[in-house]
Amino acid sequence: MSDRKTVVGAYEVANDALQRISSHEELCAERYRRIDEGLGRLDVAITGHRKIALGVMGAAGITALSLIGWLGAQVWDAYKPSLTPPAINAGPIP
Repeated sequence: MSDRKTVVGAYEVANDALQRISSHEELCAERYRRIDEGLGRLDVAITGHRKIALGVMGAAGITALSLIGWLGAQVWDAYKPSLTPPAINAGPIP
């Protein structure tokens, strides 16, 4: 009789453990599904921010090139009189 109680008790313990494992797996599956959805939303947000960052870097590059061009024009205007050939600065030909 005591062997039967031991077997029945072991079966109940094993069945209880199996039910706990099953409910734990369901809970983990739900958590992983939510994590996966969150990562999908994060990927969309990162893609949007990447586009913004590339736009800002492009605008900064265009601004830098414009400033270099403006500086070149200022330098050219400052030194242009000294770059003309001397025959033109001499005046009319006699």
